[in-house]
Amino acid sequence: MKTFLTCVLGLSLVSLAGVASAQNLLVNGGFDTGTFSGWTTNGGSATLKKTYGTNSPQYAVVFNVTTSPATAVISQSFTTTVGKSYELSFYYGGYTTVGSPRPQTLGVEVTGTSLIFSNSVTPPSYSNPAVFENFTDTFTATSTSTTLTFLDETVDTTKSDGVLDTVSVTAVPEPSTMALSAAGGLFSLLALRRRK
Repeated sequence: MKTFLTCVLGLSLVSLAGVASAQNLLVNGGFDTGTFSGWTTNGGSATLKKTYGTNSPQYAVVFNVTTSPATAVISQSFTTTVGKSYELSFYYGGYTTVGSPRPQTLGVEVTGTSLIFSNSVTPPSYSNPAVFENFTDTFTATSTSTTLTFLDETVDTTKSDGVLDTVSVTAVPEPSTMALSAAGGLFSLLALRRRK
């Protein structure tokens, strides 16, 4: 009986761990392959660099490093379930080599059968290397294929650049899944306590 209860407790803990750590639905969300594999790039200059600062171990996307017009766009499509909630998380920072940096703006769009949401973010500070801030948002899928798009919306890129890293989209655990996992863990603990 003791072995059975230990197994039940172990399974409950494993199921709770599964709820806590969701899988990133994006390919190469940290850009650490050193390429844009998994991503589509369009428009102006979006370059992978290490020297501008990174939030993940290797590379980050630097928008308009050549002071070209702010027209760079990167996007990725991924599989979703209609009606399910997802969390988008990414890190964005401001890089500059001057005392008075030019403000950088990054547009963020999520599209399913139509535009789900659109937002613009700016880094809270600028430095060399860039210091990152985490931005998050949640959305509900309207299609089995959803597209995440980042657009450089900066007006002046002179000696200042926006830097993007560590992008993820994860499924938000449904309340019933969390409740079931918690109930299983509680049942296991009560059974162990009762046994003693």
